[in-house]
Amino acid sequence: MLAGRDLHGLRLLWRLFRANSRNRTAAWLIVLFAAVVAATEPVLPALMKHVLDVGFTARRDFPLWAVPAVLLGLFTVRGLAWLASQFLTQWLTQNVLARVRELVYGQIVSAQLAALQRESASSLIGASVYEAQLALGMIFPGLLTLVRDSLTLLALFAYLLWVNWSLTLLTLAILLPLILTMRQISRRAKRLNVQMQKAAEDTSYALEEGMLAAPVIRVHNAQRTFTRRFDAINQRLRRTTVKTLVSGSSTTPVSQWLSALAVSVVIVFAMWQSDITGQHSVGGFVAFITAMMMTLSPLRRVADIVQPMVRALSSLERLRGIVDAPPELDSGTHRVDRARGELEFDDVGVTLVGMDRPVLDGVSLRVHAGESLAIVGPSGAGKTTLMRLVPRLLEPTQGRLLLDGVPLRDWDLHNLREQIAYVGQDVVLLNDSVGANVSFGEPVHADRAWAALDAAALGDFVRSLPGGLQAPIGHNGSQLSGGQRQRLSIARALYRNAPLLILDEATSALDAESERLVQQAIDRLMRGRTTIVIAHRLATIAHCDRIAVLDAGRLIELGTQAELLQKDGLYAQLHRMQFQLAASPPQSAGADQDCAHAANRSSSAST
Repeated sequence: MLAGRDLHGLRLLWRLFRANSRNRTAAWLIVLFAAVVAATEPVLPALMKHVLDVGFTARRDFPLWAVPAVLLGLFTVRGLAWLASQFLTQWLTQNVLARVRELVYGQIVSAQLAALQRESASSLIGASVYEAQLALGMIFPGLLTLVRDSLTLLALFAYLLWVNWSLTLLTLAILLPLILTMRQISRRAKRLNVQMQKAAEDTSYALEEGMLAAPVIRVHNAQRTFTRRFDAINQRLRRTTVKTLVSGSSTTPVSQWLSALAVSVVIVFAMWQSDITGQHSVGGFVAFITAMMMTLSPLRRVADIVQPMVRALSSLERLRGIVDAPPELDSGTHRVDRARGELEFDDVGVTLVGMDRPVLDGVSLRVHAGESLAIVGPSGAGKTTLMRLVPRLLEPTQGRLLLDGVPLRDWDLHNLREQIAYVGQDVVLLNDSVGANVSFGEPVHADRAWAALDAAALGDFVRSLPGGLQAPIGHNGSQLSGGQRQRLSIARALYRNAPLLILDEATSALDAESERLVQQAIDRLMRGRTTIVIAHRLATIAHCDRIAVLDAGRLIELGTQAELLQKDGLYAQLHRMQFQLAASPPQSAGADQDCAHAANRSSSAST
């Protein structure tokens, strides 16, 4: 019986299979070719019967050349059908695997992030590539084996019943106890093998423990106690190993003895039938024995393939969790060419699944168009969560967000994200050309790309590269320095030319010169845009229009830097801590100012 997990895996397999109509065609062809292979099985004993009965007598009714012609023709048809079924099975497997990878990648770029982030990146890759390949590589070939061997058994048993139905029933009555006995012997051998492995692990552990504890054993004069303990473990391994070897060695003679018993009974019964009726020939008996022996291999394969296939179906369960992740909510219809950039948080709260307290709790503030707002606070205050709400990477569980007075849920999701540019601390670059990284999914317009690169103080460097915009930058920008990578991400935001800008610690971990160049690019990027700055270093936000202070998910302070320092609250405390530390060892002279030159921000956006 299939368990719940197996049924889920079976349903997912059916979904993947029926996604392409060509899969159904391939499946029917596989069954057809498997049936051809199965149909050729009883032909061989039937030919043997005819050859033995009349081929060695004066009654021979076929020419000698017919024997190799028929056999070669038979095995040619069988071989071609076998090859076709194998090819179609592999084609079907790879087709479904490609669909799995398409689904998983589609979910990575379009499903709700909260649902996907329950799995690590390595887990997603493992489930979609390695586990799926192992599972489907077992299931579809296993199904082919199951279908082909089941049809083969059906054809052979039909032939056996046609040759001698009473002898066939007797054979089945003998084979069933024989099979059950061999399964019991096999299960006992497997059980003893597990026990032997456990005993071997215990012995290895005891030896390792003795090596590690050797000084202590000597100091405590515990040699005798530990030796007796090891002897008991060692003797258990010896006894278990002997039992396992004896059990394994007995399998062959026992199976041979039981097979000899079965064959003896069949031969005696056949001879008795011949004496009574005189109708059974030597050729018929040889054909019967041949057909009977031909059933053993497919019987064994059918019995052995079921459990691995069930385990493979179970392993698809984790993949189902990925492909069934809910899509992003996109029911809004509001669209504009370019937003003004006025952003409002109205009593916003976020409580994540599995957490007993909210990450954000009743946050209300308004960011005016063209204004720069810095968000600061201790680690875990909710800064990044607040930022992720703006492009709807995360949905609030309380309250609402509005852009230009329109709730974000009412915006068309694609159009909403067209209004947002993001520059983060962790720069993500494609293993592609400079131009592809600047446009990032949009068509590459050379003039627009060069303007963005020049504004990001990267144009001269890119012009010096072989290929210019077409120059490759390596895996995640491995051929660029840290400052160049960061300026390339700024050029990407300039190319996007969005009215709303999010900066997430965009100048951290850079040397002084790189920091200066990046800061200059950021200053140009911020002009005329509503800017939200997530900051950990307070030196970077001194010239922001306003600063919002979060603590434990609540907005506790809001104002300019001068106002917050005068209040002498949490911001003033954080400010004193950071600048006292900065005054002790000399710091880099290139401290950035993400919100510098605020007077220029009312001017139009430049790319």
